[in-house]
Amino acid sequence: MNEAISKHAGRPFPGSINPRVMDVLKPESIRSCVDQIASELRNNPTQPLVGLVNNAGYCMISPMEWTSEKDTREIFELDFWAYISVIKAFLPLIKQNKGRVINVASAGAYVNPPCWAPYSAVKAAVEGLSRAWRLELLPFGVGMCTIRPGFVRTQGIGPKIKSAWKGYHDGVEKSTGAIGVTSLGDVVMADQGAALGPAERKVYLSMMEKWHKQIALDAEGAANPADEVGQTIYDALSDVFLQPNYTVGYDALLGQMVRDLMPENIYEYSIYKTLG
Repeated sequence: MNEAISKHAGRPFPGSINPRVMDVLKPESIRSCVDQIASELRNNPTQPLVGLVNNAGYCMISPMEWTSEKDTREIFELDFWAYISVIKAFLPLIKQNKGRVINVASAGAYVNPPCWAPYSAVKAAVEGLSRAWRLELLPFGVGMCTIRPGFVRTQGIGPKIKSAWKGYHDGVEKSTGAIGVTSLGDVVMADQGAALGPAERKVYLSMMEKWHKQIALDAEGAANPADEVGQTIYDALSDVFLQPNYTVGYDALLGQMVRDLMPENIYEYSIYKTLG
């Protein structure tokens, strides 16, 4: 996929698509992309930059007690810090046309199930960042919001995570220290010194097996189609009145409604009984 993108980068596609390659974890790559786009804008003054969509990231499902600080920091690097780096780099161009910044977060920022602690934390950070930063940008006419998708049918919630689950189950069977999976297709390994005793294994392996069954359902069709998220991003870019959050997907909408309406103790108990 990366080779295909690189091959076509900088070449005009039919219509208005003109792809650029950028590694959001490398400041020099971000700067190069900004410079390329700034040059395009100077050559086409009637086609300003109207929006920036931050969608880089991955999900990780693993018990927090067993998850290493390294793995937790890595998900924050891509799912949070990269957003900040890209926004700051493109903000001068966005300001020129009073454009918008769309940050893709997750329903996990609001609905916080077990074994999703790092992912829920990073998406909540994106949402909190967006709500505060949008108020700072209002005087400049720049809008910012977050998108809250539920499970979406992609290569991540699909072939890659299926492969990760296979590796996870092999690792559990062979006691290699496998504790979780990511949507990149990787197996999460236990933190050094983590308590892997029988009590912890009984609780956490049971939780992970429930997620394996749920993700299998999503991968085979229960997840929301990706074009629903695309349509919601378009709505956020074009709505006259930009909302702070846009929730998309039947599962995300249902989870949000239950979280909003149900008393907290009952809500927690229901999540624990279902997924704990």
